[in-house]
Amino acid sequence: MKTLILTLSLSLLTLTGFAQQQNSSDKKLGITFTPVGDNDVSTFNALDGAGSTYGEGYFSIGLSYQQNLSKNWLKFKTGLEYSHQKIRTESVPYSPEIEKTITHSNFALFTIPATLKARFLRFFFIEGGGIVDIYTGPNARIDNQAGLGVELGYGIEYEMTSGWTFTVSHYARMHSLLSFMGEDQHLWENGLKFGIHTPLSVLTGPKK
Repeated sequence: MKTLILTLSLSLLTLTGFAQQQNSSDKKLGITFTPVGDNDVSTFNALDGAGSTYGEGYFSIGLSYQQNLSKNWLKFKTGLEYSHQKIRTESVPYSPEIEKTITHSNFALFTIPATLKARFLRFFFIEGGGIVDIYTGPNARIDNQAGLGVELGYGIEYEMTSGWTFTVSHYARMHSLLSFMGEDQHLWENGLKFGIHTPLSVLTGPKK
């Protein structure tokens, strides 16, 4: 937990420092939270007798930075997210007399998204892009997920006159489609995400 807090704090400082170099009127910082979601594990080249791994849900929290590319409809989004993943591993018994072994475990995953968000009909949006997974917890009973993946989603957004923005979105992710480690297991997520963003100028103060 201390590592998580330190990582998110350093990321917030980095994002703030980067954004301060730009005009802050069209840039926002925020937090996102997925209280509960579905996950599962896919294996493209499954081996006979290797057992199976299944998802048992996850939650996530993250820091988010977004910048207008077109003021009325298109934004670029990035940030850093931590997710707590739960999985179940089932062994394959070698004979009918032996019961299969079921193991429940969990692990941490750090992800950097880089997506485009297109707004339409005032309150609605779709988004999609890539993700980079940079760390899989040491106790994971799953292949290292470090690699490149994809994300797609849609949702609703309400922006107040003060610039504060509230979002609710449904999204899906496939992790490690291009694995940095040459691994074969791929985690996917399907969840409902809540977000709140504030204009950078609220945090940094007006320019002098």
